[in-house]
Amino acid sequence: MQRCKSAEERLHKRRRGPSKPKRYSELTPLAMILLIIGLIAVQSHAQSAAPTEVVRAPSMQVRGVDEITPYYRRLLQYHMRFDPLIAEEQVLFIGDSLVQGQCVVCIVPGAVNLGIGGDTTYGVLGRLQVCGSCKRVRGVVLAVGLNDFKFRSEKAIVANYRRILDALGDVQALLVSAILPLDEEIRTDRLSINTRIASVNAGLSSLCSGIGHCVFVDAGAALADENGNLADRYHVGDGTHLNAEGNRVWGAAIRAGIARWETIAHSSAD
Repeated sequence: MQRCKSAEERLHKRRRGPSKPKRYSELTPLAMILLIIGLIAVQSHAQSAAPTEVVRAPSMQVRGVDEITPYYRRLLQYHMRFDPLIAEEQVLFIGDSLVQGQCVVCIVPGAVNLGIGGDTTYGVLGRLQVCGSCKRVRGVVLAVGLNDFKFRSEKAIVANYRRILDALGDVQALLVSAILPLDEEIRTDRLSINTRIASVNAGLSSLCSGIGHCVFVDAGAALADENGNLADRYHVGDGTHLNAEGNRVWGAAIRAGIARWETIAHSSAD
């Protein structure tokens, strides 16, 4: 009789299917407490395992725009993962999206691209606080400043550049690229920006000329049309970012500037 009853119970369970898991509302108070403790422990472990932010510089905000963006912080963390691997004989390219979109190894074999889209002189100053390779490499190429116009004056941009060059004082050779012109016919939101760019470039040229191991390179004239705008044939269509041909022209100017490093080194030796 007992065996028949057990067989009937098993048959009944198979017909009902597997038992459904209990909902949170059906858990006993003790089980609910244990569940909460487990979730807290998992969250705490995840937070401790997450990478910490490298740069803790305060974000500068103008008209609701954050200067230090989450993208900047994320890219900087990536850069810091290989920073200890950069050798002394290498050249660093530091800058914004124009650097990020440039084939730096086409200019200098073995060069390292540290471009971050949207970066500013303020952001570069933050990076230099944690960039170990920036103090030991053979040379550094700087190309940043276009995004600064949303946050500061021409005078303040040049002042930030001075601080950057001071921070790179141990580097054997420096190259500062002029801020390149925009196509104001497309970038109607930034009319007269090229006048401001020219003003900053004059300050950068003067600043660099006072440093014996610094070369200033201005490829703006080679990239501009008859009106001083970035020529159509050199940008991707947005009036700002260079296409392959634009990068070729800009890269050639930087390459020629880097060749002058050797002249500077020989002059210093004499």
